[in-house]
Amino acid sequence: MRRLILGTFPLFLSGLLSCSHIVILHDPLTAEEHNDLGVTYEQKGEMNAAIREYNAALRKRKDFPTARVNLGNAYFSKKDYPRAEQQYSTVLQTDSANTDAGNNLAMVYLETGKHLDQALRLAERCVRLASQNARYHDTLGLVCAKLKLPEKARDSFQRALGLIPQDDSDLRREVESHLRSVP
Repeated sequence: MRRLILGTFPLFLSGLLSCSHIVILHDPLTAEEHNDLGVTYEQKGEMNAAIREYNAALRKRKDFPTARVNLGNAYFSKKDYPRAEQQYSTVLQTDSANTDAGNNLAMVYLETGKHLDQALRLAERCVRLASQNARYHDTLGLVCAKLKLPEKARDSFQRALGLIPQDDSDLRREVESHLRSVP
């Protein structure tokens, strides 16, 4: 009898090993938890994992603009500008006042060199809606510099510098560099 049991064990084991995929019947994480996990992956530079988590968040809650903007940011980091543009545009279709989506879409247009007139309108709207955000002023300055509007670019960079907290030396150096590059 012992021989029979040992003889069938390898067959049983090979049957288990042939089922090499795991099936999750219920995803225990909320949309917010998937989004937070995506942010963690993004901070570690693991963009594919971040994209997977942002998509999981959006499957759970389609109307989750934060996750959609974050998904756009991950695509932007990978220089997948068409997908980034799609995510930001989707947010703006339902919330035209979403300044993060508007600013980041302006950055997509700036990076691709397309729709610069639209980038200018988006950046100006973001500055109007969130006038205390240094990054939005910096984006406006970059767009103006690209459009060869040096006075407006310098003014935007100066405003950005005035809004940067003292402890954010990285952003300060970045904006100062942009200001120095304006003829």
